[in-house]
Amino acid sequence: CVVTMDAAKTVNAEFTRITYNLHVDRTLTGVGASGSVTSSSHPGSINCPTDCDELFDSGTAVTLVASAGSGSRFGSWSGCDAVVGTQCNVTMSSAKTVTVTFVKVWDLTVSKDGGPGDGDGTVTSTSHPGAIDCGSDCSGTFDDGTTVTLTAAAASGSRFGSWSGCDSVLGNECTVNMTSAKNVTATFVKQWTLTVNRTGTVQGTVTSNPAGINCGSDCIEIYDHGTVVTLTRTVALGFTGWSGGGCSGTGATCVVTMNSDIEVTAAWA
Repeated sequence: CVVTMDAAKTVNAEFTRITYNLHVDRTLTGVGASGSVTSSSHPGSINCPTDCDELFDSGTAVTLVASAGSGSRFGSWSGCDAVVGTQCNVTMSSAKTVTVTFVKVWDLTVSKDGGPGDGDGTVTSTSHPGAIDCGSDCSGTFDDGTTVTLTAAAASGSRFGSWSGCDSVLGNECTVNMTSAKNVTATFVKQWTLTVNRTGTVQGTVTSNPAGINCGSDCIEIYDHGTVVTLTRTVALGFTGWSGGGCSGTGATCVVTMNSDIEVTAAWA
């Protein structure tokens, strides 16, 4: 500023702060993903998606916080000077753009059906260890499009029966594609042991229908709860009768219903 002093004079010098624009960009992964970003260090300056741009003085430290919407999760930040969890820290030394990712998630719920006789077992997410352990934890949250493999394991005294609600089934494995909230059910069947004893000096054999018992050689078999088993003795000579399992008399057959462990004796004189 050049001034010629031919009178008293006043001059004004004006200084303007340097400002830079901060832009927040949202990436939404999966249909229905949602989330918002606010500037916790400067309340009201950024509230994205409504207001995703703001001018800040050079050197200003800005802290942005990501909040996932319902049915979504926070994914990641990019373009930040530092990241701590869902927080993005930016120092405004130039115009900057930061990107936040939100991912659509779906709930997977596993139910266990005791089925006949109140069978029991566990279901685990073998494709994502620890996500589902049912038993104790029968639900989990998975990203949109994730393929989850569940494996059923029967408890002692039960067997695995069937799956429902799966996209595909292979034996005791259930595969679910997480394109929506899903509910699957694993059915376990209670089982009981049938034991046949033979007594006496003249012994015949005992067979069963359904098959399994051929006593002689195989006198113990496991059957599903509620199974009606007909036992038939093959030698009438010297046969003195049935006992146990509700059976009696000297007839050729004994019929038992498997609603507990049962022991039947066929006696010959």
